[in-house]
Amino acid sequence: MRTFLCLTLLATVLHAQESFHDVDFDFSFSPPEGLVPLDEQELRGFMKIPDDFELNAPLTEDMTTDLVHKFYWRDGTDLGREIRLDIGYSPRGLPFIRPEDFADAVVAEGDLTIETKEPLKPPHPGFTLTGTAMRPDDVELRRLVAYFILGKNSYAFLTLTSPSSRWDENFGAFSAALDSVTFPPPSDVTGSAGGGGATNRSKPLEGSQAAPGSAEAAEKWGSLEVTGSLVLAMVLLMGLFAGGKRSS
Repeated sequence: MRTFLCLTLLATVLHAQESFHDVDFDFSFSPPEGLVPLDEQELRGFMKIPDDFELNAPLTEDMTTDLVHKFYWRDGTDLGREIRLDIGYSPRGLPFIRPEDFADAVVAEGDLTIETKEPLKPPHPGFTLTGTAMRPDDVELRRLVAYFILGKNSYAFLTLTSPSSRWDENFGAFSAALDSVTFPPPSDVTGSAGGGGATNRSKPLEGSQAAPGSAEAAEKWGSLEVTGSLVLAMVLLMGLFAGGKRSS
């Protein structure tokens, strides 16, 4: 009995060690068991990041340039799951406010065929898109992209990918990973950056099956002013969805 309890405790500790935390943005979540993070060299090779470029540079209080931290997890099992995390800061503001704007940018990029879009569950401001994409070996992938608004200048994209044929099998673990996301409440995003009235307001999404209260959360984040750079957003999207094209 004592041995069993010790093994259970050890398993709990090992599972806790798999949790992820970005100190700069104070963003945390727990990837599903079996997913293995890419080390720096693997990440550079996968995302084609030059060796002379500082990967995941620290965020400073007087930051005047765009910054994106990039992370990737590949499946160590045969389930074919992948998770990508992009946490960004831009002094120009958020790249997207309304789900329609994000969806339009994704459609313009041409990689993901969107099927659903809806607000994130409260208390998280943001929204999700789900859809399908084709891998070079003609395997259909299903992808869920969660966009979290961390503050008036900070955001995160959590991209969950699975072969479509195994999506139902993987969805529970992906949902648990989404539910595990934590970050400080974005109290600094109420109102526009310039102090003026916001012009873009979100409507409840047609056909949405979001949890009760999501419409209220959507209204809050939908009232912000779009101050981000479209160029920044498109560059981020190109990297965000290119992963599926190189997945194996």
